[in-house]
Amino acid sequence: MKRWHVLLLAGTATIAVAADRADQPLDFAPHLVTAIDGKKLEPRKALLHPKTLACITPVSKPLIDESLADQFRYNIPKDYQARAEAIPADRSLAVGDGVVLPVRPTHQVFLEWQAGPTHVTFGAQVAYVEGAWREVWPCISDAKVPAMRAANEARRQQRQRAQTLAANLQPALRKELLDLIAKGQRIDAIKRYQEASKEDLSTSRAVVEAIK
Repeated sequence: MKRWHVLLLAGTATIAVAADRADQPLDFAPHLVTAIDGKKLEPRKALLHPKTLACITPVSKPLIDESLADQFRYNIPKDYQARAEAIPADRSLAVGDGVVLPVRPTHQVFLEWQAGPTHVTFGAQVAYVEGAWREVWPCISDAKVPAMRAANEARRQQRQRAQTLAANLQPALRKELLDLIAKGQRIDAIKRYQEASKEDLSTSRAVVEAIK
């Protein structure tokens, strides 16, 4: 099964790294893996595009920090795979109401790895600046922050509940779901759990993703 996660980050720190090649967006991948697995805020902040850093406000900073800290729950193994895809030059900078990219990213860098039965895909939009690839994240208007923080909190609570439900699965149902996952039948596993538990679709999806 796959999960895709958009990276949300912020900060003002800088860090000395080897110069990246302007034609190789995948040079960003090892920097990103090292920062996430290091579980330290300053190196992670150093990977942000300067224009992203410049638009963070006192109101939006807590939202950015909460989302950044959430990334450290991942442990990316050494055998991760990386790939890059070009972003169309005509894609709008507006992500949504009150959420606008400060500069046009040129590539999407994806990290992929296996976490138990789950295949995880982690994406970052990047642009080349000052000799390095840096991640571009949107500028968020102060008015948009409360709703986004509330949504983040709701997802966090759902994830915690899903982990509890997954940990307490009946052995027979766990085996059935794991067998479906192993066969690549993620949707069938979600449907089977929803049928057995009577949980809603969103919760059922989260439980299947949490099974270990």
